[in-house]
Amino acid sequence: MNNLKQIFYSLDKVSDKWTSYFDVYERHLGSFQNTQPHVLEIGVQRGGSVDMWLEYFGEGTTVLGVDIDPTCQQLQYPPNVEIAIGDQASAVFWQQTLANRPLFDVIVDDGGHTMTQQIVSLECLWSHLKPGGVYVCEDTHTSYWPDWGGGFDHPRSFQTYAKRLTDLLNRQHIARGMINQRLIEIFGTSLTGVYFYNSQVVLEKGTVQPFERVFSRE
Repeated sequence: MNNLKQIFYSLDKVSDKWTSYFDVYERHLGSFQNTQPHVLEIGVQRGGSVDMWLEYFGEGTTVLGVDIDPTCQQLQYPPNVEIAIGDQASAVFWQQTLANRPLFDVIVDDGGHTMTQQIVSLECLWSHLKPGGVYVCEDTHTSYWPDWGGGFDHPRSFQTYAKRLTDLLNRQHIARGMINQRLIEIFGTSLTGVYFYNSQVVLEKGTVQPFERVFSRE
């Protein structure tokens, strides 16, 4: 298996990551190595991370990179990489960009990091993530920064939004009507896990299993 940190430090193009991210990537994305995954990354910047995913996941990987900076289209990649330019906070952009595309196995949001950008992207992209897929939102420390639309315990920060998703996981124990109906409409019973790390939130998609008490013996 390819070691992601070693790949990162040998990249020709530039990328920047926080050191704690690599263990999280390995934990949640390692199972996609050598499975020819479809990957969407928001935030191409100087291009290194796209190359990182190509090498890490192995032959047959396809990547759609999204960035608001049109100069990203000048980066040189193999044919299995496409760069789309647009505003991740625009639902119209996502609708147009994702039309007739296959579902993604892995989605990484390393884009603009404002609350609107992160929340709109997640809400637009969740239906384009395969069952069994993983969604990673990065740099969620901006949820604590007022200049980015956040603040500690801010009701409209991405971190608060993600915390509400933990209630969705436990909704059968919560009185009817207490959970935001929009979250139910978007995520339904397809959200199977929410993981919080320093400046990262990881969401897993699948089919929620029945919550039933069982006994090992009579």
